[in-house]
Amino acid sequence: MAEISEMKAVRLIDCSGEEPRLTLSELRALRAAEVLICDGAVPSALLSEVPASCEWAERSALEAAQRAGKRVVVLSSEPQKLQSLPIINRTRGRRVALTCPIEVFASEALVAEDAGFCAVAAPRVCRELTAERVKIRPSKGYTLLVCSSNLAADAFWELLVSPVCFLPKKFAVTSPSVWAAFACCCIDTVMPEADFTEAGLLASLPEDLSGQRVLRIRFEDEGPSLAEALKARGAKVKDLVLGRLVPTEAPMPSCDAVLLTSVPAAETLNGQGDVPVLTVGASVSDCLRSRSINPSAEGNTVAETLACYRERAEA
Repeated sequence: MAEISEMKAVRLIDCSGEEPRLTLSELRALRAAEVLICDGAVPSALLSEVPASCEWAERSALEAAQRAGKRVVVLSSEPQKLQSLPIINRTRGRRVALTCPIEVFASEALVAEDAGFCAVAAPRVCRELTAERVKIRPSKGYTLLVCSSNLAADAFWELLVSPVCFLPKKFAVTSPSVWAAFACCCIDTVMPEADFTEAGLLASLPEDLSGQRVLRIRFEDEGPSLAEALKARGAKVKDLVLGRLVPTEAPMPSCDAVLLTSVPAAETLNGQGDVPVLTVGASVSDCLRSRSINPSAEGNTVAETLACYRERAEA
């Protein structure tokens, strides 16, 4: 999930109306604010969510606070008057169609909202589980669990029938969003610092994995390459496929951009006219180009791709 601290644009929150309701991401932004600017009448209920350490400032201090790299939130009862300011995120409110399966829509939608977009469900693929259950026996002696997608993490918890205490004592994941799926276990986790790909994960692991017994969980479209790379380093690997993605015939809703996070979803796209197409992962981008469609923005995670799209749209 994208952290509030990574947001470059000022967060503008509409508090017009008698009883304004904030989205979850807006509430998170308000509670993490370092500088708060109130423009117009602001309900006292919202001010109670502001941290005590937050600095209150006038509208004239907006640009200086943003240049200082602080997390700035503007509460405005007339937000339309501020939308024209260059410092305000001009992509705020744009509708991005998320083509992921509905099971992981909520987590991706939060990332989109944190980036200032409006997430629209547009599943181009559905999840089909191929494993009946996941049973981990202590006798297997797994020392490391490896996961590189939210889908696999979500399916793993759904299918797991063994006690949590039987899980390996160390996890390896590719991105913060996958880490969040396992954070409840409070288990030592390896994650790349910046390169949130399988290559980045391999760079974070020791070159010699001799004696390690690895449980690699994945979906079919992720492929066996990571498991093979771990075997090449001497590990004994159980490559467990939990499910696959199946294309659907769902119509594409009205939107300002389309976000593709899997190759099967990309294969369903036959062109979106002038609507920008955004991709997550090199394999998705390559698939799109093979269909003579050039991505408008690319990244290794949903947050990276949306940040790239936002920068290009605001350039």
